[in-house]
This record gives sequence, C-alpha cells and structure tokens, in this order.
Amino acid sequence: MQDLNKLQTFVQVAARGSFTMAARELRVSPSAVSKQVQQLEKALSVSLLNRSTRGVSLTEAGRAFYQRCQDALAALDDAVNQAQTLHAGSSGTLRVHVVSGFAQRE
Repeated sequence: MQDLNKLQTFVQVAARGSFTMAARELRVSPSAVSKQVQQLEKALSVSLLNRSTRGVSLTEAGRAFYQRCQDALAALDDAVNQAQTLHAGSSGTLRVHVVSGFAQRE
C-alpha cells in the first residue's frame, strides 16, 4: 500500500462510523475523507463501507481489513516510538579510564 494516509483515514471512518466525525478528528473536510476512502476502495477493488444517509457501516471485507489495519498501524506506531527512544541517546553511567600521563600539561 503506497499511501498510509488513506489507511489511517479509513480506520478513523470505521472507528467513528461517520465521515464527518473522522474529518473532525483528522482536521480535514468530509469530502477529502470520502475521496481518500473511495481511492482506497478503488485501489483494493473492494467496497469497504456501506454508505447511507444515517452513516456508514463496514462490509464484511471492510471488517477484516479494518482489524488488520488497526494491528498494522499499532505496529508502525511501536516501531516509530522504539526508533525515537533509541535515537534519544545513551543513558546510564559512562566510565572512562585514562593513563595518568595522558592528561598532563607541559
């Protein structure tokens, strides 16, 4: 999958059962959310959501895909957090042993 944003958008819509609520959470327009989900469905060649005037619900394929996306996005968050933690620097005690003549001035 080339566009992680589409997956995140789909997960927000599925979790909230609404394009409008997902749009508020993502701070974008509802039409942008709808467009991203439509592009994702087109790329997958499967309908993920049942749309009605009252809201949206997951199709059978959508439920399975939603669960896998949640797991994948959680794993990505863990990987990012681990990388940031490791990059934050070393911790603990640093001990340096130097020969006594090494640090003398002339």
